[in-house]
Amino acid sequence: MKSPSLALLVASTLTLGLISVDAHADGSGTFGKTLVKRGKGVNAAAFGVGLSGRLAGAASSPVAAATIAVSDLPAGAVIQNAYLYWVTYGTAGHPTITLDGTAVTGTAIGSSQGTCWTEYPSFLNFTYRADVTATFTGNGSHTLTDFPSGAADADTQGATLFVVYTDPAATTGGHVLLYDGAMTSRSTSSVSGTFADVQPPAVISSVRFMVGVGDGESVLPDGALRVREKPLSFPPPGGQHFRGSAGNYWDDRSYDVSEHVDASHTSVGWRATFSQDCLVFAYAALTIQSPTVPTETTDPDAGDGSSSGSSGSTGSSGASGSSNGGADADGGSDDAAGGAAPDAVSGCGCRFTEAETRYAPAAIVVAGLALARLRRRR
Repeated sequence: MKSPSLALLVASTLTLGLISVDAHADGSGTFGKTLVKRGKGVNAAAFGVGLSGRLAGAASSPVAAATIAVSDLPAGAVIQNAYLYWVTYGTAGHPTITLDGTAVTGTAIGSSQGTCWTEYPSFLNFTYRADVTATFTGNGSHTLTDFPSGAADADTQGATLFVVYTDPAATTGGHVLLYDGAMTSRSTSSVSGTFADVQPPAVISSVRFMVGVGDGESVLPDGALRVREKPLSFPPPGGQHFRGSAGNYWDDRSYDVSEHVDASHTSVGWRATFSQDCLVFAYAALTIQSPTVPTETTDPDAGDGSSSGSSGSTGSSGASGSSNGGADADGGSDDAAGGAAPDAVSGCGCRFTEAETRYAPAAIVVAGLALARLRRRR
């Protein structure tokens, strides 16, 4: 069951800034830059799997092992960077996991608020990243074990292999910008960020926006997802962006945003608006393909730093803050393209149907309609 708290239901809209900086910047409630790479044949792909053992309305069903299927990397592709991401959902983080029989220890790159499960009111989300370039073998099945799943004090939302590669056969140029951290969208809040210093080529063949998200489910509507304030279409079968497309409560999504980005855009903003489903965001990436081959540059993991922007409720503190950036201001309203306007009574951007409320605990139902409207069922 998901249930936003009363305090969050009346919270103001949250906008989080994400900018590129010279130093590496992880974040709790923000994203920081992890990699910028440009050069001949440069491209990126993401492959993920859900690891959660939580089940709405039923006993947990822990996952002991799961497989990430990597496919369609070009023949002869040279792996430049392979990052393993995972998000632990619990009272504390879990920095270790096993990939293809090798123990991996991740860097804690951020923590953010829980994603509204009333059964786990003290749970937070913890994002980890591990550089597995040295052991990653490319196309094929990659097995994950030794992660918490469906336990009383910990679960894992999911995991992703984010792969940056060069195709020796390519005659085109590519740009990859990768940011990560931990941001939770809940109640009336949205999450957003900006890819700065994009350096787009004069001629662009294609642009893709990629994002990794935990705790999405098929029974709760999503709000709008925008790049440069242009709403993106829902992926098939429609109706939602994040429905557990990579497995239980995990999504790796990729969108063609070529029509929204051109050579004049030195920064590219994105924003996800809350509707009814509380979500955690782990990474975002922008890839650009061009017939022009740029000068080869790489800026990976450049040390410590901080990203701009403050959080309305970050990590476990719930501290109030204000926004200083995010998506490009090109207009558009929060309730377009699948978003919902705030509820007139509670201030929550939610719409409740009989099907969504009938599972509310009896005590809440007896307490009355006003309180029942504050609860959502997975």
